[in-house]
Amino acid sequence: VAQNSLEIYNPTSGTFVFATGALSSPRKAHAAAVLQDGRVLIAGGSNGTKPLATSDTYDPSTEAVSAGPLLSTPRQGLSATTQLDGKVFVAGGNNGSVDLASAEVYDPAAGTFTLSATSLATARQGHQAFLLPYNNNVLIVGGTSGGAALNSSEQYIPWTGSFNPVSFMASARASATGGGWQPGETVTLSFQEVPYYDSHPTLTAVADANGTIFNNQFSPDINDSAILFYLTAAGSVSQAQTTFHDTNTTVTSVSCSPNPIHFGSAAICTATVNSTNGSIDNGIVQWSSTSGTFSAASGSVFSAGPPPQCALARTGVANQTGCSVTFTPTSLGSLIITANFFASNNGHLTSIGSQTTTLIVTAGFTATSQSIVYGTNTVTLSGTLGYPASFGTPTGTVTATINGVSGTGTVGAGGAFTITLTGTGTFSVSGSPYTITYNYSGDSTYVGSTDSSTTLTVTPAPLTITANNKSRTYGTANPTFDATYSGFVNNETSSVLTGTLGCTTTATASSPAGTYPINCSGQSSTNYAITYVAGTLTINSVPLTIT
Repeated sequence: VAQNSLEIYNPTSGTFVFATGALSSPRKAHAAAVLQDGRVLIAGGSNGTKPLATSDTYDPSTEAVSAGPLLSTPRQGLSATTQLDGKVFVAGGNNGSVDLASAEVYDPAAGTFTLSATSLATARQGHQAFLLPYNNNVLIVGGTSGGAALNSSEQYIPWTGSFNPVSFMASARASATGGGWQPGETVTLSFQEVPYYDSHPTLTAVADANGTIFNNQFSPDINDSAILFYLTAAGSVSQAQTTFHDTNTTVTSVSCSPNPIHFGSAAICTATVNSTNGSIDNGIVQWSSTSGTFSAASGSVFSAGPPPQCALARTGVANQTGCSVTFTPTSLGSLIITANFFASNNGHLTSIGSQTTTLIVTAGFTATSQSIVYGTNTVTLSGTLGYPASFGTPTGTVTATINGVSGTGTVGAGGAFTITLTGTGTFSVSGSPYTITYNYSGDSTYVGSTDSSTTLTVTPAPLTITANNKSRTYGTANPTFDATYSGFVNNETSSVLTGTLGCTTTATASSPAGTYPINCSGQSSTNYAITYVAGTLTINSVPLTIT
């Protein structure tokens, strides 16, 4: 019978007591996992009538139960396993009609379930799932499929999001030990790769007085990573055989830059391999993506394939090799880039790891930088959004911000937009150029995006300083000279100028009657381009009476 109550077990007293909280729905055949913060995730199950896609979270500190996010599909008889990174791996179950091979991962930080890109090899319910120590893999064991009991198992590998058959992983350096041999006899140790790639030397061990042998001289080379070995020990009478894998001693990684990028541009994706036992000089990286194309990148040897691949080469960092490709997206959103790493052993490729990274691709901007004259209070900006034609034209709005002044325009036909900003008149020349930041709102198809690649340049406003015309009579002193200003903006006056205005003429008190230029100078400003215009001093003749 499905129940919505909870009980707490006290290991000290060995008793169960009811918790005060209750589940959001009665459940049976559900799964539970302890989160890293001590809360318990309770997912799926059946309410007695139908499978559930709901989840609850129990907080032991408050004994409160809160409703959690929905699973991607109803599941009963599922498993839930907390990984080393705190996420919870949910696998299999039954949706009321069929057993499920799908899996999903709960992220406590985001509060969401995300469907895994890969599935179990066998649909199953009522199985067991265990987090393996040290490597974060989840072992899936047994259960039923279609009503039949299963004896199969598989491993989920979180960092690749894939499932692999279970296999034994031994140490990178093989130590061969054994017992039951004739004391003093020589035992020959032969190492055979399957499939065969290259040969390894035959070693020997001499049995001690107790019939025990030991040899630790075998060391696989760097390109034997993850290779399956058969070890055959042969003495004068008996022989024995066992198998082991060479441990993958490499650490692989992949990243793309820039990230995010705008649609219509490309990112450089780089894969690297670090090894504790030396550089893997003979190897390749094969690339794949949910949507996009790969091409050559500067400095790397590239082959279009398929699949596209680049050759590993030393990066200059000790025991590190790597290579890069150019990735051009063909759609928008969160694109998964996968790099599969292989060591080359005598012409044969051996997998040494697989890594993924997420590249965020947003609608691109096409816009140009602008220029205005100081004092211009209104600026009109225009541009277009770049997008895949198959997705349709974006809708929504684009907001532009310059030095704290913002304006918004609507995205129209062809992704075009026009934005008018008011309030730019006081932007100084000295602060120029100003970054124009565009923010696209996004819509039901396109995620929001930003662009800050263009600028607004402010140039000085023209200002004319004209010397005022003056006059005097011959033999008198020059009058006081002054000037008229024309071109100030923002209600500014000559007080915003630096320096002192000075106006002079070549005329003296004894200069004969005539006209002389009045020239002014001495003032400047970063916001104004000053032009000086000369005035005229007129010296009039003195009346002379002869009687």
